[in-house]
Amino acid sequence: MVAKERLQEKAEELAEYLGENIQKVLQRILQGRDLLAQEWKEADPQTEEEVIQFYKTCHSYLYDLSYAHSVMTPLSRYEAIRTICKCRGISWLVDYGGGVGEHCIKLADIVENIWYVDLQSKVLEYAEWRFKTRHLSIPIIACTDAMPPLREGFFDAVICTEVLEHVFDPVKTLGVLCSWLAIGGVLFLQTSFERSDLYPMHMHEGLQLDFSRFGLLGTEGRLEVWEKKR
Repeated sequence: MVAKERLQEKAEELAEYLGENIQKVLQRILQGRDLLAQEWKEADPQTEEEVIQFYKTCHSYLYDLSYAHSVMTPLSRYEAIRTICKCRGISWLVDYGGGVGEHCIKLADIVENIWYVDLQSKVLEYAEWRFKTRHLSIPIIACTDAMPPLREGFFDAVICTEVLEHVFDPVKTLGVLCSWLAIGGVLFLQTSFERSDLYPMHMHEGLQLDFSRFGLLGTEGRLEVWEKKR
């Protein structure tokens, strides 16, 4: 499916959810990155609490994420994650910062237990609606703050794509994600610590994370696949 078809599909689904005209929704999706950047600049969050509150109440993230999953994200990323999950027999997986639920939807037929984790927000509510319309029984962990207390050393895999650059303390967050994984568990990670006028919400420009507890299994574009060693 080419990007134009994916974009139309995402616009139709979001328009149905919002009960709005598809052309208006499509236009907002195309402007999603600009709308999100503008909303961030107007809010100008400075503390961790303010950053969390921004994402809980943000209006434009629905449009930005719909654009990202239809135009910006190559299908090869989803295919790579599916292939690894199948080959390694992944049965317990957490999608941290699950957004509009795209990964959960694309993996639901091959991963028995997928947990969706994100802040209580408009984005989470849309993901929940998407799951229900597809009759998917995916547990939703609606966070009131950054990190929920999940069972340590239990999960086979964690997905965290384009999330860490948005959190106030990515080093701490990565440590918690690692704690959820069993030894030999897989971390699917994609980050972009690059800040610009279009992405003012990307914090910690140039940050280098510590992966000493992991071994790199491979990459697919900007997606990195890490295995927990200790």
